[in-house]
Amino acid sequence: MDCFRLSNIQLPSYDFLNIDSSQQFNRLGYIEDSIYEIFFCLFANYLWKSYVNNEVWVKGLEGKDAYPYKLMSKLNIISKDLADLIISDGVPSFGWFYTQINDMRKITFREDRDYYQYAIAAERAMDRISLDIFVLSLFRDESSLIQKSDLELGFESELFDIWRWLDNYVSRRRQWIERSAVEWLIHNQKSKLENSIAGFPERALNYSILASLATTHNLKADARELIKDAAENFISYGWHKDVLLHYLLESIEKCYDAGIGNARQWVIDLSPIIAEVRGFTDGDETRHLPRLLADLLAKADTDLAINYYQWLCGKEEYYDALSAFHSFLRIADLSDSVNQAIARTAIDDESILILNERADSGDSGAKAVLFTTIDLLGEKIIDYLKSIASKHENSRKEESIEPTLPLPQDFPPDKLADYLSIAKIGSSYFSGEAIVPWIDFWKTTGRKREAFEAVVKEVDNGLNFRDYYILFELALSLYGKEEAYPWLIKASSGSHDIWSYNWISEDQSIKLMNLVKKYYSSKWLDFILKTIKSPYGEPWYRLNIYNRFPRMIIYCILLGQSTIAKEIIINVINFAIGLTSALKLSMPEWVMEDE
Repeated sequence: MDCFRLSNIQLPSYDFLNIDSSQQFNRLGYIEDSIYEIFFCLFANYLWKSYVNNEVWVKGLEGKDAYPYKLMSKLNIISKDLADLIISDGVPSFGWFYTQINDMRKITFREDRDYYQYAIAAERAMDRISLDIFVLSLFRDESSLIQKSDLELGFESELFDIWRWLDNYVSRRRQWIERSAVEWLIHNQKSKLENSIAGFPERALNYSILASLATTHNLKADARELIKDAAENFISYGWHKDVLLHYLLESIEKCYDAGIGNARQWVIDLSPIIAEVRGFTDGDETRHLPRLLADLLAKADTDLAINYYQWLCGKEEYYDALSAFHSFLRIADLSDSVNQAIARTAIDDESILILNERADSGDSGAKAVLFTTIDLLGEKIIDYLKSIASKHENSRKEESIEPTLPLPQDFPPDKLADYLSIAKIGSSYFSGEAIVPWIDFWKTTGRKREAFEAVVKEVDNGLNFRDYYILFELALSLYGKEEAYPWLIKASSGSHDIWSYNWISEDQSIKLMNLVKKYYSSKWLDFILKTIKSPYGEPWYRLNIYNRFPRMIIYCILLGQSTIAKEIIINVINFAIGLTSALKLSMPEWVMEDE
């Protein structure tokens, strides 16, 4: 403890100033604590008029131009001024510290990526330093309170993180802010939250901090309202990998293709959410939504799609705007002279390939537009772009080697277990799937029934494979519809969940749905009830609104239940709007222009 001996406080080493940029994030807390501790070590030495250690330590900062060295040099000056103020019987207000650091900027990542984390650590340390300086002032004047003017000085500083500071403040469980100032602060920050777009977890946390602040100062009515606000933001659209809107837009498009409902109005209802989706999510599973919206608009209302394209250009969202333009090119009636004029502005690679594909299919309007493009860029442009696209596609394909499996004909039904054992040992092929070529062979022989019974025996012993519908087809041909139905249920449940995108592909799920349509259309609801329940019989167990409603909509469309499909879409749209209702989202201009 020699470093904390009064009048002879030893300062820490310079190690924290020279942390490699790749390690700074992991050591952010250490950097923050070092900045905080060194400030008060410098201050204590100045207070005791023991300058030697400070002078030696500060001398080591000279000639260094990096952000951490400048920061500590500035804090050294402030610590001396603070000591002088206290020695002269002055009482530093809370705002005093922020007047001292008002000229200090918080560097951005783009400005200085090597020391960006130091700016974050400095901001956090400043919040602690400012509050502890105020605590020191209480020893001189117990009646001191943080005034509105003090808080305003804090807000003027780039190194004042109000939410972190408030979290630190409420953890002290003290009423150190003057009442009118705390009322102003709560109203001011609540208003900013109400009118900002940010991730719901962050908003919920900030409302919770304000609720704690109100509780600390016995503002019970404010606290109750803020707790409600926090809850509203807590139960909300996910910040990361929330796929609800993705599936919703895809489902609306399927309803449009089936002639169900009012896709145009549904898109308009969702447009305020899509317009701001990158503001309240991290973009994972959502950054592509503006492009999905463009695809849907191009089908539902071409004029509205053009408005949307222009709006995206105005917001400098050029990647999304180009995607919207591609959506227009795929759908637009190019026999129309205005649409042709718009299409003739297309000179990017994908646009030209879209026009060429339409021209190859016999679209005379696309041919006319493409003629202009070829006249401008030369006859070889199409072949060149096709070769580039082909190379790109080939580079994305992984070489696959078909596994070597035992010959099915060498393993009759009574030897199926041996076949599966060899297939598992001799190949990287998923052992369960190896049964498919075996079934394909033996179902064409006179031993189909024996083959079916052999497979059922292996299934009872734990065999699992993807294409269970093959067993349904075998049972159907051997025993008829009623005996085969349980196998269709089994092929659509559990690890073959027909309703989930996580288990089987959409193509495979549609294949199963078409089997229901062909053989069991009168049992369409019974099929849902049996496949959606839990393995233990709990009804509706597997149904959730996130990743199962899209398949349910496809199923209802295929089975002729269009009214139910429409009701599901409307309910999910209202659910999505409800999840984002905590945000003040306005109708985007591209919609308003069309009204």
